[in-house]
Amino acid sequence: MKIDDYIKGLACETAVREEERNGANGMLGVLFLLRRRAQTWYGGDWFKAITTHGQFSSMTILGDARTVYYGDPREPKFAKVLDWVDSIFSGVAEDKLTGGGLYYADLSSPKFEKGGWFDRNILQKPDEHGRCAQIGSTTYFL
Repeated sequence: MKIDDYIKGLACETAVREEERNGANGMLGVLFLLRRRAQTWYGGDWFKAITTHGQFSSMTILGDARTVYYGDPREPKFAKVLDWVDSIFSGVAEDKLTGGGLYYADLSSPKFEKGGWFDRNILQKPDEHGRCAQIGSTTYFL
């Protein structure tokens, strides 16, 4: 296995843990957002974009119920993510899902914290972080 294969596997696991509830497009949205974060904040380093504390709670926050969840690669919607990860990772696939988003949240989730970091830093700053896409129950922000 090559290093990039391992990182792509982590990216797929991030996608399934974060957005499986919104189907294949929800999970693909995470991969596109992850690519953008890696390029924008981490010099192209997907590993850092995935594993930096607080970036994806399902991967880095102890106590998040999804940190112990593993996607089944035989499940059709997850298999679609596995089919797409190479072209997203390489930059070939065009993002037609997230509208350029760097942030996302399910604002209707009981887990969403009003007054929490996301609310204060993203929602309450619409001039800096406008809404740019909706995939299922998840809203993407610039």
